[in-house]
Amino acid sequence: MSTSELSPEQLVQKQSLPGAHLSTEACLAQAKQLQGKVVVVTGAGGGFGRNYSVLAASHGAKVIASDINLAAVQATVDEIVQAGGQAIATRCDTADWDSQVAMFRLAINTYSVVDVVVANAGVTEIPGWFDEKLGENEEPVKPPMATVDINLLGASYTARLAFYHLKKNPSTGLKSIVLLGSMSSFFGIPMAPMYSMSKHAMIGLFRSLYHSATPAGININIVCPWFCATGILSAPTRIAVAGLPLATVDNVVQGIFKGSSDPSFTGNILGIDAAGVLCIPYDAFIVGEGGYYRAFLNRAAYTISTVRTIKDVIAAFGDARKPSPTKMAVKTVGLGALALSAYSAAVGATDVGISGLVGRGAAAATLLVI
Repeated sequence: MSTSELSPEQLVQKQSLPGAHLSTEACLAQAKQLQGKVVVVTGAGGGFGRNYSVLAASHGAKVIASDINLAAVQATVDEIVQAGGQAIATRCDTADWDSQVAMFRLAINTYSVVDVVVANAGVTEIPGWFDEKLGENEEPVKPPMATVDINLLGASYTARLAFYHLKKNPSTGLKSIVLLGSMSSFFGIPMAPMYSMSKHAMIGLFRSLYHSATPAGININIVCPWFCATGILSAPTRIAVAGLPLATVDNVVQGIFKGSSDPSFTGNILGIDAAGVLCIPYDAFIVGEGGYYRAFLNRAAYTISTVRTIKDVIAAFGDARKPSPTKMAVKTVGLGALALSAYSAAVGATDVGISGLVGRGAAAATLLVI
């Protein structure tokens, strides 16, 4: 959503939000700082990681591009090299500590130092947490934990190794870590407990490391995108958000670039939504009417907190019956309908008022418990 698409009321509201909107020019303003810097990027085989790697290399960075899919990350490196940049591809399973140690060792053995680390690798919710399959003794089977292994443990491994190598870097110039959060670092996504938990934890990791990074001369920032059309967006989610404004890959990459390239930029949450890049400083209020939660909800053209309304309505219906593939499909449609209603109301559609939104919300909630 561009500024020109906002209503006068929304424009006034946007201008009063905490933090600052960052233009493309502002995000790329310190690009020269990456010249000659050694940049380690996980999940560089596609999406944000690939695009960031290509952009960083175009400004003179020496990129160590890693991904669990070697063919995919090699394609990223081939693109960089063909354009005259410097990059090395390596396979890395971020959920495996030794694999990450080897990735950083490759960077040190090749370039002697590490200057920037982007902990980008991540996956969406791996299905199975809600499965009611029983194992031995008719007890529930252990749920799949790959989402947490990659998004949380893997990212924490990357951050730990980044901290170690950046502290050993004798440079007094640019040294930075960029973590990848999500809108679900703040709001729980229905049917995605492992993803939501892992991304909530990334905010905790960021907030804790900030206090240790500052005296060590290390910048640390976290990028938190709204739904974005990348490979991580599952088919059901694509259906649920069909027709709604999404964050762009370009804006997300610009946010990562800002967090990695500006020597004076640290301790910031970069919220990315359809309106662009919103920078929230570490000490900004995060609760209340003037806080970050409200800012993020208002900037996005619709609100994830509406799901809380769904939850309340569902509670009135009592416990839902056991799920099935058909019911899950219906739930997805119901969420999509409610999200569309929220979006219509947010952008001031004349045919959707508060009563219409509540009505459609109740209808969607009803669908969710079928």
